Amino acid sequence: DETPPKFLSSNPDTLSLNVPTDLNEIRINFDEYILLKDHTQNIIVSPPFVQNPSFMPVGTPNKYVRIKLNEPLKETTTYNINFGNAIQDHNEGNKLPYFQYVFSTGDYIDSLEISGKANVPSLRKQPKNLIVGLYKIDSTYTDSLILTEKPFYIAKAAEDGSFKLNYLHSGKYQLIAFDDEVQNMQFDIGKEMFGFRKEPIELTENQSFNIELSNQIAAYRVGKAEQKGYGHLIFRFSGNVDEIDVK
Repeated sequence: DETPPKFLSSNPDTLSLNVPTDLNEIRINFDEYILLKDHTQNIIVSPPFVQNPSFMPVGTPNKYVRIKLNEPLKETTTYNINFGNAIQDHNEGNKLPYFQYVFSTGDYIDSLEISGKANVPSLRKQPKNLIVGLYKIDSTYTDSLILTEKPFYIAKAAEDGSFKLNYLHSGKYQLIAFDDEVQNMQFDIGKEMFGFRKEPIELTENQSFNIELSNQIAAYRVGKAEQKGYGHLIFRFSGNVDEIDVK
């Protein structure tokens, strides 16, 4: 058996409109017993939740995926749950690749798309955790938002760096990419490679962009100083500076 699990039905139905914002649970039915493998690394929800949903089954196989929502949905918003390679049949481990479950709390499904390729020119083999995201540029947007919040739309790049952000709403966005080593769907300065498109995107039709990542130089910061032994002092700092003066 090399056939992946087959989607049968869901509650709410996929592509449903006017889903209530107080929805507590989603159920997606398949034709055979399945498991969610490495779901924390595979499953991406756009827009993301502050409190992550609970996904089942993880340890015990079942014929359905159960998603427990831990916070209210946003009004007039299209949600896209991309399962990556998480859905696998129980017996042979056949994957249902990049299955997407989509619904809207409004009266239409957003349908715009941004695709392209993210890569790190300095590396021969691309990182496994490349994330591409969009931040809304509106009256609340600032550059520091990238360091404090997850992107509004998120996609995981494939092994060759190709990505697709779909079911997007029209508007003005900042496109970024980062190597999610911390695996929190958010850029961590000084720990992860980062790239961005200098010009904002005015999204009114499907578009394509490529983006390059590089290591970021953290701001200079003095850390802990300690004495390790007689005449042996250690000073810890982060960032790159031309000269350090110890008095």
